[in-house]
Amino acid sequence: MSLDLSVLNPEQRKAVVNIEGPCMIVAGAGSGKTRVLTYKIAYLIDSGVSPYEILALTFTNKAAGEMKQRVINLTGDAAQKMWIGTFHSIFARILRFEADKLGYSRSFSIYDDDDSISLIKKIMLGKGISVEKFNPYGIQSVISAYKTQIILPEHLEPENSFEKTFLEIYTDYQSLLKQNNAMDFDDLLIKPIELFERYPDVLEKYQERFKFILVDEYQDTNHAQYIALKLLSSKYFNISIVGDDAQSIYRWRGAKIDNIFDFQREFKNVKLFKLEQNYRSTKMILAVADDIIKKNKKRIEKNLWTANKEGEKVHIIEMISDRDEAFRIAKLIKEEMHSKKINFKDIAILYRTNAQSRSFEETFRNNSIPYNIVGGIKFYQRKEIKDILSYLKVIANSNDNEALLRALNLREGIGKATIEKIQSIAKEKNISLYKVLEDIQNYIEVKNGIKNTLIHFSDFIKKYITLKDELKVHEFVSGIIDEIGIIPKLKLENTSEADERINNIQEFKSAVREYYDTNENPTLEGFLEQVSLITDIDELDDKKNAVTLMTAHSAKGLEFSVVFITGLEDGLFPLSSSFDIAEELEEERRLFYVAVTRAKEKLYITYSNQRYRYGELKFQLKSRFLSEISQDVLDKCIVYEKFSKNKLFLDQEAPAVNISIFKNKNITNNRDQTIVYDYNLSDDCFSDIRAGVKVFHNTFGSGVVQSVSGNGLEKRAVILFNDFGLKKIVLKYAKLRVMDN
Repeated sequence: MSLDLSVLNPEQRKAVVNIEGPCMIVAGAGSGKTRVLTYKIAYLIDSGVSPYEILALTFTNKAAGEMKQRVINLTGDAAQKMWIGTFHSIFARILRFEADKLGYSRSFSIYDDDDSISLIKKIMLGKGISVEKFNPYGIQSVISAYKTQIILPEHLEPENSFEKTFLEIYTDYQSLLKQNNAMDFDDLLIKPIELFERYPDVLEKYQERFKFILVDEYQDTNHAQYIALKLLSSKYFNISIVGDDAQSIYRWRGAKIDNIFDFQREFKNVKLFKLEQNYRSTKMILAVADDIIKKNKKRIEKNLWTANKEGEKVHIIEMISDRDEAFRIAKLIKEEMHSKKINFKDIAILYRTNAQSRSFEETFRNNSIPYNIVGGIKFYQRKEIKDILSYLKVIANSNDNEALLRALNLREGIGKATIEKIQSIAKEKNISLYKVLEDIQNYIEVKNGIKNTLIHFSDFIKKYITLKDELKVHEFVSGIIDEIGIIPKLKLENTSEADERINNIQEFKSAVREYYDTNENPTLEGFLEQVSLITDIDELDDKKNAVTLMTAHSAKGLEFSVVFITGLEDGLFPLSSSFDIAEELEEERRLFYVAVTRAKEKLYITYSNQRYRYGELKFQLKSRFLSEISQDVLDKCIVYEKFSKNKLFLDQEAPAVNISIFKNKNITNNRDQTIVYDYNLSDDCFSDIRAGVKVFHNTFGSGVVQSVSGNGLEKRAVILFNDFGLKKIVLKYAKLRVMDN
């Protein structure tokens, strides 16, 4: 088979055919990096390299699946055998083969963030440590940060009482993970390093196995991933990385942008290729992206360009409030669908924090706009699914005490006192909870009814441990679900919530069947591993015709015809916590760049003057990032619009309105307009609000009006408040009360 490289541009082709030695491919947004990666893998195979000798690493299961399918399409079924996956899934696969060398069994459990936090809470409760004083979520975050830097408890020397308490929790956490035959996400990265450093023969085995290593999104690697890659590639040095420093947005979870900056220093004789042609966006959108990113001082110089059409200017829209922002965007969505003949799924709403989704969800529900939300409650985190998974985890790994406790708590007739007795014996004998249950007759004295329930539970687990390798995995799981009787119990509740949970359980069965049908060697352990490593993006249903709501972080790697980037206000985007730290502000700017470059044809950027944050109405200032964009690529519009009863006039004629358009003489080469939908206000309204008048505001208290400008709905006042200083208030929404002098 001869691979056709004519579909690649000259620079892409050079990067693909360079297969010997370290290779660095700097791929700008929309420049075809996935195509280059897949063609490079295909070119290796076409050149005679065995698929067994190729390792490709990505950051999402979705990207890995797409890449593997593309390689298969290019090279045929030979590529089925190569290893393409996320760092976590590939390293988990290695550990399944080698875990015994580190004191684990191959059926070790993988704890997700919820499991880790639950274990930390248990440790804190046992030590009498206040969860108010020491936040378990914060503790888990710090532990994760240390582990990605390969800093373990034995490396720490506490200097104060807080650090001492943290170290006690961290030490016990690691100890209990080992006792439960479990690893958390970070262990999947650092345990292979421990394995390779302790067993050079094992390292050499995998160096020989993976003579060619390709890494996607290298700018997002953390220290542990970098060390593991350096170890694996240190024999043949055939490592190709693809990345874009301008899209490094995961510093908060340990990613080190220096990994991509330092690649040429860490590896000798690196071949550098720059992919600078953008195939995704219009010239106008790309111009905005360029304006944004060139303000960062720390970056790899590249000149992104496109042969695509000029396109529309990027629309900047100022709103009164976050509620108005959602209403206006809902209306624009309907207008875009009508004018461009696109579908809901071609549109995305991006925001900086998940909390911002609320106003969009409410507005879209009220106006029959279907939506997918990324970052909500994950399917596998739903209670009924976690309950079923607890049984499956115990059967796969009987040492998993956390899973067994959850399963025990689901059994009627087993109370808190009984469970505490079992835990006490397990601790005294230094054995797992399951070992206590296996010999319950000799270990614990309880009433016969309770003892029989415990024996029945133990026999149930034993039976399915025996059946685990005899039944097909989907039949096995269906049998467990039927025997624990979760669906009949839910049917007895006879509520819509119970019906939804039953539907979720049926969908879970479908997921297991799909796993069985699409994997060469399907096992219970394999299914549990796949479930534990699913990301938000992996759960995105891109077949459903719905608007996508997601954070800018979650949007990386995706593209949409029309994109709305919302909440461009100082303190929100960029977050206020980044103002005083140069590295964090540059990362916020990179995140904005990522959001902008998701758009193919049309981009809207919105901000609001008022927004509810932390339970209070806050007055917002537009983002400093907006002032960094050249005015000649922007189309500015200020919109104050009155909506009736949370409903837009989406499907019928709106009532007649008075529309006034005002030019801003201070901005050249730019249509800057204010559209006012004025239903009931005359120009002389708010006539009692004038300079010198004392007023009272529900949020800011007492103040004196300094000046008034505008008419009707655009009438505003500058007010000096006693406690809050000068504020510019839109009178329509302020609910000011004139005070007696």
